[in-house]
Amino acid sequence: MDSSVFGQDLPPGPWPEVSRTVTGELIFALPGSPDPHYLHSRLDPIAEARGVAENAALEQAGVVMVFGVGAGHLLRATAAATPAATAIYCVVLDPGCLLCAHRQGALDDLLGDSRIIFLAGDLAAIVRRLPRAAEEDLRVVVHPPLLAATAPTLAPLAAMARELEMVQRSRLRQRVQVLANIEQNLPLILRSEPAAALASALANRRLLLIGPGPSLEGQLGQLARAASRGVPITALDTALRPLLEAGIPVDLLFTLHPLEENLAKVEGLAIDCPVVYFEAAHPQIAAAGPRPLFACEAGGLLDRAHPLFGAHGRYSSEGTVLIAALEVLAAIPAARIGLCGIDLALAGEARYAGGRAAAPGARVEVPARDGGTTLTTPSLALHRTRLERWLARTPRRVVDLTAAGAAVAGLPRRTLDAWLADRAPEPAVDLRSGISARILGDDPRAEQALIAARSALEVATRPASESR
Repeated sequence: MDSSVFGQDLPPGPWPEVSRTVTGELIFALPGSPDPHYLHSRLDPIAEARGVAENAALEQAGVVMVFGVGAGHLLRATAAATPAATAIYCVVLDPGCLLCAHRQGALDDLLGDSRIIFLAGDLAAIVRRLPRAAEEDLRVVVHPPLLAATAPTLAPLAAMARELEMVQRSRLRQRVQVLANIEQNLPLILRSEPAAALASALANRRLLLIGPGPSLEGQLGQLARAASRGVPITALDTALRPLLEAGIPVDLLFTLHPLEENLAKVEGLAIDCPVVYFEAAHPQIAAAGPRPLFACEAGGLLDRAHPLFGAHGRYSSEGTVLIAALEVLAAIPAARIGLCGIDLALAGEARYAGGRAAAPGARVEVPARDGGTTLTTPSLALHRTRLERWLARTPRRVVDLTAAGAAVAGLPRRTLDAWLADRAPEPAVDLRSGISARILGDDPRAEQALIAARSALEVATRPASESR
């Protein structure tokens, strides 16, 4: 093996110093002052790698990505913990380590493993071959010390590894909260109306869906005028605070996320409009409004448990409240949706209306609505990709009225003033009383559905070792 491994020229990267543990295990270090930077534990690199792989919860993985080769310990531990039919992509951030480990004979067994696909070469070559996997199927394995050996030209991939690993940790932490929330929300779900009941009040209407982007502040006056002209104002839970503080009435609120930090976004606010909630939403937000409306997550735990939960509509949120809201609104016959505050980009370092800054971390450059480029976070860039994917498969009844931020392919643009001038004012709609009173618990299958849901929750909360 040389610098033209797998038919790809390898970019220059740090060459590690070779060392051994007291038990003879190969370990690498990068020269440093006063001490070298070790890429592995100097005591037991095998146990260390096994712990990292186990923390990635690989038992249910559909696709696995390992970032960095090092001396091969992490990749070997990952292969041992991954189901036999699952592909493992090794992203070679550290070509110096790859060549050094191969010269030491440390990769012979891994190179013979047909499940392992090495992604090596320059940045473009690796990006081109990255797996396209659904978020719920993908697991990433990242050991931060290994990232120090990244070739300079591959630094964006190291940033991506950190972001994916952070998202995965959050998702695994969320799983426990998701199951607890579903159990707590079950009684509310059975006394809720289905989100599909909105159709009777909103069919053939223009309506606005408001997000929390920084540009929202500049449109608050226009949104107040829209409300006065009878345009229903629907909002993501993250946008509720700036709207209410500006005196703009919200007709409908959407909530999805399960964690306590989501509650902080609406804490102290009077929610006096109906709330559309998904099954894992924070229970305090789901039950906050005068009229709860349940939206069943397509393929989610309740959808799989019993057909009653999805009988009136099933919606694919893709893990973002924006897609969740669009799925519900797009199912309303002939509803025409205008988006405001969906910046999906930063204004300086501000991520939200009101100037709240994004967390420190990597920044990504994306096309801007004004024709140039703009900076965003990796998570917002992922939301942008999801929105573009959703638009590509959805009838075009959505128009972009957001004043600034990232450009979104497949989303026609207009100014909010022009959109409002299109039609005469319409009669206001009161969603607090304009929705059918049919609730899920009235269905004769309700008791059976409740038993099935609790059984599914019991199975889902068992440790993986008990489920085998």
